[in-house]
Amino acid sequence: MVSAPLNGSSANRRRRHTPQFLQFGSGIWRTAKLRLKWPEDLQSATLLHNTLHPHWRAWLTRFSNLADEQIEAIVGIEFDQSLMAIDAAVRAQGVVLTSAILVEGELAAGSLVEPFGKALPLCEGYYLVHPDADELQPGVKALKAWMAERMAVKSSV
Repeated sequence: MVSAPLNGSSANRRRRHTPQFLQFGSGIWRTAKLRLKWPEDLQSATLLHNTLHPHWRAWLTRFSNLADEQIEAIVGIEFDQSLMAIDAAVRAQGVVLTSAILVEGELAAGSLVEPFGKALPLCEGYYLVHPDADELQPGVKALKAWMAERMAVKSSV
C-alpha cells in the first residue's frame, strides 16, 4: 500500500457516492502530511479506489481492526485505471492500494511512501505462455527472465 501527502481537511474529501465534479478543495498542500502509523488511521484518509481491482475492503479486513461499518464509512474516490489513482495519490488526493511494480519510480523519488509494509496476496497473476521449443527468441528469453525476477521480488514481500 502506498500513500502521499494529504490535506486532512474534510473540504478535500468526499464520499464514494458523490459525483466527482462536486469535489471542492483548495489544492495540493505539499507540506501537509497524513500521519499513518496503524491501518486504523486510514479512517481519516481518502481511499483511492481502482474499480477494476477493488481490494481496499479485503486489505482493511485482513490488516485492520475496523468493523464493516467503519470500513464502509471511509471516504473515497473511484478511478477506472490504476495510473489515474496513483497520480491522484502523488497529487495528495488520498491513499492508493496498488502493485508495487507500478509505483517503483514514485517510491524511489519519495513522492509516495509505503506506510505499513503489508501486502495483500491475491489469487490473480500474470503468465508467460510460449510454445515448447528448444530455443526461445532473445526477446522472449529477456521477457521471461524479467518476469521471473519481478515475481520473485513480489512474492518475497
